Amino acid sequence: MSSPRQVHVTYAIPADGADQFAALSSKIATDAAAMDMWWRGQDPTRTIRFDLFAFPGCASKSGRLDLGFIRLPRVGSLYVGDAGADRLLSDLGQLGALSSQKHLVYYDGPPVFDTFVCGTTFVPRTAPTTGGFAGIAFVWLRSLCGFDVGAGGLNAAVAVHELIHGLGALVDSKAPNECAPPDDGHVCDSTTDVLYPEASSQTRIATQTLDVGRDDYYGHPGGWFDVQDSGWLTHLPQHLLTIRFQNTGKATGAVRVTSPSAFECNQDCSLELDSGTQVIFVATPAAGTRFLGWRGACSGTGACSVAVDAAKTVTAMFVVTGVRLTVNVTGSGKVTSSPGAISCPTRCSASFQAGSTIRLKANPSRGHRFVGWAGSCRGTGACVLKADRDRSARATFHKKG
Repeated sequence: MSSPRQVHVTYAIPADGADQFAALSSKIATDAAAMDMWWRGQDPTRTIRFDLFAFPGCASKSGRLDLGFIRLPRVGSLYVGDAGADRLLSDLGQLGALSSQKHLVYYDGPPVFDTFVCGTTFVPRTAPTTGGFAGIAFVWLRSLCGFDVGAGGLNAAVAVHELIHGLGALVDSKAPNECAPPDDGHVCDSTTDVLYPEASSQTRIATQTLDVGRDDYYGHPGGWFDVQDSGWLTHLPQHLLTIRFQNTGKATGAVRVTSPSAFECNQDCSLELDSGTQVIFVATPAAGTRFLGWRGACSGTGACSVAVDAAKTVTAMFVVTGVRLTVNVTGSGKVTSSPGAISCPTRCSASFQAGSTIRLKANPSRGHRFVGWAGSCRGTGACVLKADRDRSARATFHKKG
């Protein structure tokens, strides 16, 4: 929500692959939670902005991971080798949103490369100063590294390693500890660095370090691209922005968030947003409804902009555009209104501006007396109504006895 730039996670299998989505989906989400916790531990001001979905009844952040599933159109043998990798990338074009999303793909098919290759990342080398676009990081589940999904172990470390490549690390850099070819794109100053080119079955995400010495690819002083500046990282802490509705009568409407990404609420809702996010709201009344204005962090009736630097609440107030008042008269007499839309000897109705105050007066005919009101009015005096919904009133007159 803070940005359309999100990391989307997908489970993919070839056309002839056995579907293990049900068995692995929860484990993949658990590893995503481990990655998130690890990154926050390495840098309390950042974490991976995973693509989440507000599943009903789900309070767990990891449980909200919007995990996709793709069955590819070709059999697994056609995705092996360099030519197979090209086919795989082509067939994954259906992932979409390639200009705003990075992708982490758990591929559950025959190893595309050597079984010792745990993961691979493909990212365009264009716009290296922003970390590039359309990065697709793969975790090869059928490699020798694919045995501990959900354990926060080697697979989680591989996933973070590949994601960091996908975020643009060490592209056209002058990093002092970058490895010599063929391991360039990695760092060789410490075996515990998450971008070290090798790992073992004992590797766990918790034992890894995000740029040892902070001098190569994260939080470094050099002039090359810094992954800490990636648009695909959440800025912490996050704050809760609550959108509330104050609707009068049958009034309805929606609040549309137009920036930083599109979102719409038509009932009370809450958004968890990056610190400093600038949010723009627009109120959209339904047919027969008028937007009365904002309360809370917004005011007025136009588009509203809020800087989320703390927990904030915005309330949208909607009223119906016209309230219908129906008056019935029993006996001999007349009912009049102020404002003067009603002058009723039998049965009549009129429309009043929503939110206005209506005063009804009962006027008996000569030789008759006013008995009292029924419906929205009570008693025998003048009736004062608030035009907050459709209403009806009955006035009864009797002949004097």
